[in-house]
Amino acid sequence: MRLPVDYFTIEERAKPGVFIEQALAVIDRCIGWCKDLGLNLILDLHEAPGFEFFLPGSGAITLFTDAGQQERFINIWRMLARRYRAEGRSVMFELLNELVWETSEPWNDLSRRTVAAVREIDAERVILIGGNNHANVNELANLALDDDPHIAYTFHFYEPGLFTHQHVEWIPQLAWYQKQVDYPFRMADHAGFFEAFKGQYELPPLYRREVIDAPFLYDSLEPARAFMARTGKEVLCGEFGVCPNCGIEASVRWFEDTCRLFGEMGVGHTVWNYTRFSHIMQETPRKEGCRAIIDVVSHKPAG
Repeated sequence: MRLPVDYFTIEERAKPGVFIEQALAVIDRCIGWCKDLGLNLILDLHEAPGFEFFLPGSGAITLFTDAGQQERFINIWRMLARRYRAEGRSVMFELLNELVWETSEPWNDLSRRTVAAVREIDAERVILIGGNNHANVNELANLALDDDPHIAYTFHFYEPGLFTHQHVEWIPQLAWYQKQVDYPFRMADHAGFFEAFKGQYELPPLYRREVIDAPFLYDSLEPARAFMARTGKEVLCGEFGVCPNCGIEASVRWFEDTCRLFGEMGVGHTVWNYTRFSHIMQETPRKEGCRAIIDVVSHKPAG
């Protein structure tokens, strides 16, 4: 289970170092629930000081340029390391969710320093580190590797976005395109979408095929396979899923293909997120067909 925690829910936003015990107690209880169910828990810092996507204005991301924010970030992880030092390997730390910055170097530096701070307190806590560009699978190659055997690496997977994120309001291009997208789908059936943005965006090579189907998913995951083969490191897909605008039957087909590929790769995976899949999970005629979705909780994440 991956538990997203925004820093301002556990630390006073205007008071660095002042932590909110009532909120931390909720995490404590969640860890207990997971223990009772035999689940590992990933504690994910979803938004961090100086890294808040929904703050107004262009200055919302200062984590990679402000030394004070970086020290605050490290101190949050020091606190969590002390608090959960007695927990076994079933509790893992994911340092930052979906970083976005011009280059990976500042994050590589900050993640190294954060790992070092945690290691002063807890030598064996499993730590997950994701890459740039919203944890894009291609960014695994740009992460600085560590010899620490208790570090694993993570990516997110939502390919093909035209299907998984169809009609979502926060991506203007997809909000504009109101034609229903199936899975699998033929590229020719959505030529209007690609034609509308011709010249603005170059069509990725992976999309230069007639049909978007399981082989497309397989090829899209090649950077993760290459990373694992090159480094020998464990890898987790920390997020994957579809939005509620996707049809039931198509969603189940996508999950079945994606979960099968993760299983073949030996990659642990956690759905984002179960509440958004209620349109699938509550569909009585397809409950048995939804086993591919339900079964993801049985796959042991990296570590």
